Amino acid sequence: MKNLTEKKTIQALVNTAVESYADGFRARHEAEFENPEGIINMKVHNVFIEALGKDIQYYTALVRSLDSSLGNMLEGLAINIAKLSFEVKRNVEGPLSIDQTRTIAELLEKYKRREKKPEMSDYQLLRNHKNGKNEVIKRHDSDYYLIDRDTNSHYLIELKIGGDLDNKKARSEKEAILEQYAILSNTLTNNKKIQIFFATAYNRFGEDKPWRQERVRQFFADDELLIGRKFWDFVCQNDKGYEWSAGIRGVLYREIKNSRNFKKIDEGTYSLADYDINKLALSPKDLITTKDVLTAIRIGQSEFRKKLIASLKKCPFTGIDDIRILTASHIKPWTQSTNPERLDVKNGFLFSPTFDRLFDRGLISFSNDKTLLVSSSFSPKNLARLNLREEQTIINLPIVDREEYLEYHRSKIFIRD
Repeated sequence: MKNLTEKKTIQALVNTAVESYADGFRARHEAEFENPEGIINMKVHNVFIEALGKDIQYYTALVRSLDSSLGNMLEGLAINIAKLSFEVKRNVEGPLSIDQTRTIAELLEKYKRREKKPEMSDYQLLRNHKNGKNEVIKRHDSDYYLIDRDTNSHYLIELKIGGDLDNKKARSEKEAILEQYAILSNTLTNNKKIQIFFATAYNRFGEDKPWRQERVRQFFADDELLIGRKFWDFVCQNDKGYEWSAGIRGVLYREIKNSRNFKKIDEGTYSLADYDINKLALSPKDLITTKDVLTAIRIGQSEFRKKLIASLKKCPFTGIDDIRILTASHIKPWTQSTNPERLDVKNGFLFSPTFDRLFDRGLISFSNDKTLLVSSSFSPKNLARLNLREEQTIINLPIVDREEYLEYHRSKIFIRD
């Protein structure tokens, strides 16, 4: 029963983390689409990639952003899972002696010169230090400092999602974690176990295959490695932890393939649905290549936005008319619209980003007399912070000829309860 409860709890954490990640990734990029300092726009300016074509330039920027933000999500997820079994801390602070610092430097130099292979017994000398001699107080931020109170065990884990480190970084990471080990040695009693690990969230060489990152192995012993499966089993404190956490892949695939956050636009090619650049003028099935898709994307997005700006000019909530921060919002979502509807200016509003998100997520809608409808799931406090109230009349909201689209939004998108 305990295993079943743990499994369900971990799988619930996985589902929540990945779904939240997918929502956040889309919202972040959509909001910054026209911001030259937005995440993708800051990654897209690579003149060498640009030479391969605009489509490749866009997708490489998108994937780079996806990769880095996915790593942050996995790190946070692992911390939340670890909290089920451990006390989790994110820093180590205490006394560190000059002798210990010297011992660490000598060990690292031997590893660097390959005069010896790393062993866990190498740094037991750090535990023999007598407190009070030539010490300074030092603090280190830690990826994971996990404490198992039942066994009096303390674990220091350096996590690199894919495990890619160069020689300088491998040495500096080992130096930092050895200093943390020394600090704990000076502050904990000898009966408390302290152990160091270098971990990765997945095996870049293939799960259950030999891990060949020699730059790390030069500074970390085999017994200090938690690679892929071993890492998830450890943080879950169960030999089935990897299988339970492997749902990350399934949930992420489901989000990409089936949800409204991502949209398949060509064989093997996924992108963000309802992200401005993806408001296609043509259906994906009418297109042959990714280049055709992206051409249609640009045409559709540009035409729809231009028409809305020319027609509406400002956000009806805020009165903001700076087109750099206004979003062209479909009333009937792009993914559920016909090709003519996707470009129909009457199927849109011009909103400031916050109100675009509220409308897009179904947290607000409108009646045909311009009355604001608010989902009961959206808190009154947050509504008040926006200086809004339920059943408020949005005087500047354009309604004429949008009634049919609004009916669709109220019945299919708006979340009443």
